[in-house]
Amino acid sequence: MSSMNGKAVVTATNGKPAANGVKTDVILLPVPATKKEDFKKEIEDLPPLEDRLHRINQLFEVQSKYNRLQSSLSKLNQFQLEKQGERNRLSILDEQRNEFATHNPDIIAEVTSFLKAKITEKIKAIEPLLKW
Repeated sequence: MSSMNGKAVVTATNGKPAANGVKTDVILLPVPATKKEDFKKEIEDLPPLEDRLHRINQLFEVQSKYNRLQSSLSKLNQFQLEKQGERNRLSILDEQRNEFATHNPDIIAEVTSFLKAKITEKIKAIEPLLKW
């Protein structure tokens, strides 16, 4: 063992003299039993594989919802409403093909503002569910 800058340096030579003629031995310290036991305990404490896979699928579903909400919010933030003219249009269509449409920029601005707030609210509700 030699010392460099206050740190011990060990050179392994399997009991044979090193290049500098000094014989060195390596002492292998065993891993403390507590670490092995802790690792075994962690493995034993894991839920069954089916439960872990089910949890992964649940997380994937929540992540998909989160990503869709983020995408919708991003699209809404890209809207540029003009106060003049009828170039802006908002329409709502139901399953029976009934449609409501408006060109009023004030109403469109209020609806998009409401949608942004609702989407942000839903994102905040989903975020705590994204944990392992």
